[in-house]
Amino acid sequence: MNLDFLSDIKIGAAVIPTKKRAVTNKRPSDMNLRVYKNGAIHVSAELAKVGGLEFLDQVELAIEGGTKLVTPGNGVNIFKGSDWIQYPNDAQDVMFLAFIPREGNKPANLYGSGKYNAEGKAQRDVANATKGAFGVELKEMLTSIYSVDWEKTDYVDFTFNHELAMQSPDGTYAFPRKVVKGSKEGTVEHVAYTNASVVPVVVTEVKLSVVVAMPSAPPVKEVCDTKASLVESPKVEVSDEDMVVEAAIAENRGHRGTLHIYEEEPLSPKEAPSSVPFDTTENDAVMQNEDYEHEPEGRDAYEEDLERASIAGDVGVEPQLGGVNAGSLLG
Repeated sequence: MNLDFLSDIKIGAAVIPTKKRAVTNKRPSDMNLRVYKNGAIHVSAELAKVGGLEFLDQVELAIEGGTKLVTPGNGVNIFKGSDWIQYPNDAQDVMFLAFIPREGNKPANLYGSGKYNAEGKAQRDVANATKGAFGVELKEMLTSIYSVDWEKTDYVDFTFNHELAMQSPDGTYAFPRKVVKGSKEGTVEHVAYTNASVVPVVVTEVKLSVVVAMPSAPPVKEVCDTKASLVESPKVEVSDEDMVVEAAIAENRGHRGTLHIYEEEPLSPKEAPSSVPFDTTENDAVMQNEDYEHEPEGRDAYEEDLERASIAGDVGVEPQLGGVNAGSLLG
């Protein structure tokens, strides 16, 4: 093969298509925080702005002998009243939310600290989900106080009641915090904060998981031996020819298999006993999901079927005692 033609070929620039992942807005609305069953925590844009939770650039503040960068905004602590030493022991247990200034305090559990470059520019966005040990702890609080069942819940939205704010007499607060590392892991310690604002938590929505249940098969009447007699009456012999006609009736109705014999009226779906599995045709699937308007009942159904089968095959058969309704399988 002569490859001289390649000297005139110029390849194009490499363009690699990228897959774009659809971004779902998981943030709540209004003044809400949201915790998902996987521990992810999201804050609404409105609450982030009003509560001072956004990560803004640090501010240069003049101090004696120079300047310093001050971190604006607040973080959030959430805890149970039963864990808070400043809350009465005999009071009903509730959840509290505390807005804590970032500057001059130890970092709060949520949004307490951000990332900043050398110039004090914020490198973190409050819109991003926060999850970890505190997300698990928050779920436990919601289960304890509000009986949230996380096996059946996707997420919980909650806000606060600012009219019932709790005020410390000296402006100092000792908020509980669960120890997550070390020899005291799992225990509760108290950390001092100043200039905080404490408000009770109010749950606004519990979003239950959507469970898609597969539709169950309709109840099937108990299958009986077609040669058995269910009533006290003279024994009726069923010939092989009769069985052929009955099979033709069943096939005409869209069902293959053993016919059912009832003593009087067929049982309703709630009264019908359990049954063994049976085969169905494609018509069965349609009839199971729609009302079968053309299906007569009782002895009339049997007589009409025999009449149709007799006309089709020129076979004459006397109606059988008790009546047979093949279509009632789908009833």
